[in-house]
Amino acid sequence: MKKTSAYKEKSLCCKFQGKIVIGMGEILQLLKDESIEDHTRIHEIRRSVKKIRAILRLLRDSMGYPVYIRENNFFRDVSRKLSKVRDSEVILKQTESIINHLPSKYKKISSDRIIHELIRQRDELIGLIRDQDETLDVIQAEIQGHVEQIRKIHLKNKSFTAISSGIKRIYRQARKYLKATIHTGDPEMIHCLRKRVRYLWYHLSMLKKSAPKDLKPQIRKLHVISENLGVYRDCRLLLKTLEKNEFFQIHEDASRIIHKNIIHLQEKVLLNAVTQSEKFFTDRPSKFENNILKYFNLSHS
Repeated sequence: MKKTSAYKEKSLCCKFQGKIVIGMGEILQLLKDESIEDHTRIHEIRRSVKKIRAILRLLRDSMGYPVYIRENNFFRDVSRKLSKVRDSEVILKQTESIINHLPSKYKKISSDRIIHELIRQRDELIGLIRDQDETLDVIQAEIQGHVEQIRKIHLKNKSFTAISSGIKRIYRQARKYLKATIHTGDPEMIHCLRKRVRYLWYHLSMLKKSAPKDLKPQIRKLHVISENLGVYRDCRLLLKTLEKNEFFQIHEDASRIIHKNIIHLQEKVLLNAVTQSEKFFTDRPSKFENNILKYFNLSHS
């Protein structure tokens, strides 16, 4: 590794550690700001947690595996406390989009029965989290009590290769799950691929401002793949919800059209995601890591 880059590399690792603390501050601010609608607050809190967990993955080799597992589990549990509300909001948005494409004679009755019921279910979950089991208050106390622990984490390895090796690991896993997705079509493998693509997208997005060379083309490609896989996941969630509620007792023709539209969208986005992934994940993991190092004018010693 070039000696002249050593200070910059160390600064970058410490900067990411600081970003975790900043992210925790953003979460606390959201928890206190009751002027924002609850479902929006919860969505933003989960987004902040995802970014924090992405940073933890970047620093995994730097902080050591036991510390990484401890911190990742902490933030994973915070996110899980809010996952049902997030899922209900996703189902609502996707359903609204699909109903908008229905023939006009079915649109209003489908909207009245399905959308109103989904809003009721979402608001019921939010009320449970906010009022009955005080989940938001619990999360606020947990985050406040955890800030100092993050500040005290000792980064054992502050070289950039500690970060690039983590990116290489995620890239290798994505290639593995892409291969399994193509060969089996297993929804679990598709889910694992989606998570790795999103991790890579977060990682490169965070490195973008620090890279002397432009990472934007790579980031855009990962974002497209991630969005398509996200819609695929949302469609699966939506189908389960609608089938569970027996399409909310709407007209048989309307329910059939809704089901057909969801399946069509699901197949379309999966095909797009796999096609784009095959183009993106062509390099071997070691070559991909070397390309990342080149963006920072670095190389393995």
